[in-house]
Amino acid sequence: MFKKPMVSHSLIGALIGYFFFHPVTMVIYHFTYYQSKTAGCDFLDAAVKHLVMAFRPAMLPMALLYTLVGAVIGLFYGYYAQIILRKNQLLRENEQQLREHLLLIEKQASLGIIASSIGHEINNILTAVMGYCQLLQFQDETPQKIRADLDKIFKTSNDLVKLSRALLDLGRPRDSKEEEIDVCEVLDSVTETLVLCGVLKRMTITREYADCPLLIRGDRFLLEQVVRNLEMNSAQAMDGQGELILEAGRQPGDGAVYFRIKDSGPGIPEENLPRIFTPFFTTKGEKKGNGL
Repeated sequence: MFKKPMVSHSLIGALIGYFFFHPVTMVIYHFTYYQSKTAGCDFLDAAVKHLVMAFRPAMLPMALLYTLVGAVIGLFYGYYAQIILRKNQLLRENEQQLREHLLLIEKQASLGIIASSIGHEINNILTAVMGYCQLLQFQDETPQKIRADLDKIFKTSNDLVKLSRALLDLGRPRDSKEEEIDVCEVLDSVTETLVLCGVLKRMTITREYADCPLLIRGDRFLLEQVVRNLEMNSAQAMDGQGELILEAGRQPGDGAVYFRIKDSGPGIPEENLPRIFTPFFTTKGEKKGNGL
């Protein structure tokens, strides 16, 4: 019955109006009138008499009026009850989602600590490899061809060092730090790391920068997170293939620095646009995303 509050409360209101408010009002009215005309009457007898009078056919229009008033009041009450029920349902669903995502975040935090330890060990090994490469390059008896190969090994190892540092950052506790940042350099740095990781390896990357360097003050780590999330979302939306366009410049007029990250993917459905910054909102399915 209460699955449709507007109907149920309207019906209850109509019944209350007919069987309670109508007879009570009639009893009060007729009893007051009767008291003014008759002195020393018995209260109980008069109440019963006027209660019976309330349900006579002559009183039917008044009874219908109270029934209608009760139904309208019940309808409004049911409308607000329905809103409250829906909000409670949404709150329960959101609470469950938050619990699931908090567990996921805890797991990711643990993985970040593990990844940081792995990155530290990899960095130590790569430091030794790069050191030996440089030693061999500086030896006079090393042939030119081998020096060229050693240079390639050194550069590749240097790329791996960047990846290991990214792993270190995953588990490193940090405080917010404001500094001068070059937006162009951040875009290039994050993009290069994702290319090396293979996330953007098959994508065409187009850079449209104006007036570099574009300097702002802020937290570099947080800005890198923003760029990384947007680029990874683009890659996932295009299944790792397509065009990624990086734009940066200054707004005409006030000269404010801006950057845009665009892709050739399907885009975000219009019905999802109001929710894209809702915590943990994602369309990637279960256990595949935490939202922006």
